[in-house]
Amino acid sequence: MAAIIADYRARGVDHGDVLSLLLAARDEDGRPLAERELADQVATLVLAGAETTSSALAWSLRLVAEHPEVERKLHAELDAGPAGEPARWQHLAQLPYTAQVVSEALRLYPPAWAVSRTTTRPLELGGARLPAGALVVCCLYLLQRRPELFPDPTRFDPDRFAPGAVHRDAYLPFGLGATRCPGDRFGTVEATLALATIAGRWRLRPAAEGPVRPQPRLVLSPGPQPMTPTDRINGPAG
Repeated sequence: MAAIIADYRARGVDHGDVLSLLLAARDEDGRPLAERELADQVATLVLAGAETTSSALAWSLRLVAEHPEVERKLHAELDAGPAGEPARWQHLAQLPYTAQVVSEALRLYPPAWAVSRTTTRPLELGGARLPAGALVVCCLYLLQRRPELFPDPTRFDPDRFAPGAVHRDAYLPFGLGATRCPGDRFGTVEATLALATIAGRWRLRPAAEGPVRPQPRLVLSPGPQPMTPTDRINGPAG
């Protein structure tokens, strides 16, 4: 982190990115971010957006491979859009179903599978009286599988994320409110474009039979996922 920050400072150029904005930021007294604050911000951006997005992508690819009808609809959209080329920002409008696949994978297997909050005042929650300063843990993995929020909750169905179909307060892979993850849009777009790029070129199949057991570590990971690729454009891979 220190090397990245030092390189930006030495160049003295506005790269039009987040780090340039952080270096230029000033508080109400005109002071820049302290070195520790700056390093923490950069570390969060680098670390929080790596394993979380890769986990969401791994789940998406696995779920698509296990659901032929979803795969057909996904491939049809991709063949009419980027058509085997790397998907870019300008292709997003052509990829609504691809984005729905990612959203549904995040519902079933949210990378941040549990979040904690601290009460700021005494309150009653679920019949329990909580004092100020109490730690409340919410398991998003369970919440997003409640049948009253998502009918047939264990079924992988990207169509449930058609525009306007899901109440925003029932879908919390990035949290909600003032502490909502600031990278929610970035992460979703990144995963959507990566899925479109991979699935547009390759058809993937699990190399081993049997269900995947989620690994509830810091991120809800599927673990190693060996997949056998077939080139959709040029035929079987070598």
